[in-house]
Amino acid sequence: NSTAGAVVMGLMGTGTPSTSDTQASHSGWLEVGGANAPTYSGTRKTPAFGTASGGTITTSAAVVFSMTGSGTVYGAFINVGGSTAIDNTTGTLFSIGAFTAGSKTVTSGDTINVTYTLSAAG
Repeated sequence: NSTAGAVVMGLMGTGTPSTSDTQASHSGWLEVGGANAPTYSGTRKTPAFGTASGGTITTSAAVVFSMTGSGTVYGAFINVGGSTAIDNTTGTLFSIGAFTAGSKTVTSGDTINVTYTLSAAG
């Protein structure tokens, strides 16, 4: 389930990201979906991106997570070169952050739609 350069998105549970976090070591937060509630169907998702403009690139469509369990989701992360498998520690943790609209409490049957924007620091 890994492809060099593959970009996948996962969900972050409770905790606080740190600039020193890696995909293999992020003691301040948990990935949800596998060993940590809430769970969602399938694997980490593959986002599609639009064309970069003015130093910004955004997903061309929302990344959809269909929840199969209850809990709270606090944010999302982007992994490059790793695996689509939830809780896999390979690849590079490229980006992680809290949702701008705040955390989302979910139950089985809910859907979370995540839009991601990356802006170059200028």
